Amino acid sequence: MRKTSRDGGILMSLLTGAAIILCIIVLGGMYIATHVRVGESHSSTGHTVRVESPFGAMNVREQRKFDPETLGVPVYPGAVRESNGSPGASLEFELPDSDRSVSFVFAEYRTEDSAERVAAFYRGKLPHWIVTTKRDGSSHMEYRKGGYKRFVSIREEGDGTHVGLASVGEPAGN
Repeated sequence: MRKTSRDGGILMSLLTGAAIILCIIVLGGMYIATHVRVGESHSSTGHTVRVESPFGAMNVREQRKFDPETLGVPVYPGAVRESNGSPGASLEFELPDSDRSVSFVFAEYRTEDSAERVAAFYRGKLPHWIVTTKRDGSSHMEYRKGGYKRFVSIREEGDGTHVGLASVGEPAGN
């Protein structure tokens, strides 16, 4: 008899704990849902969506007229921007109660040249970058300095060599 009441007490404690956790999740979700604001704007450079929450704000900007210089990485000569039917975008995260923010910008290009030739170009232009080559022949280059990181990804596919350029860091560095 003592074992049954002990088991019932453990079961009751587990159910009570689960109910408390469920209440926290529901109340937290309601708080977030009532404190999130979404706004959008249009300009000559594209469409911008801003999401504000208790955890910070995020701006998603359409990049119709993308300037590769904003990445701080050279574009391979003759490479064509891959748009896949949609413009590029940049993301900017603003932390609450802080003047700091983080930005992410990405663009993909394609060229008919071989991946080896493209990789040689970037090794020559970016000699201090860390280079990683994978088994499939794709390459990844990375550079970190202060509050930002730059990336170049090179992979060969059936329609040519794809070059991904990315920048992560403080918006002034992007």
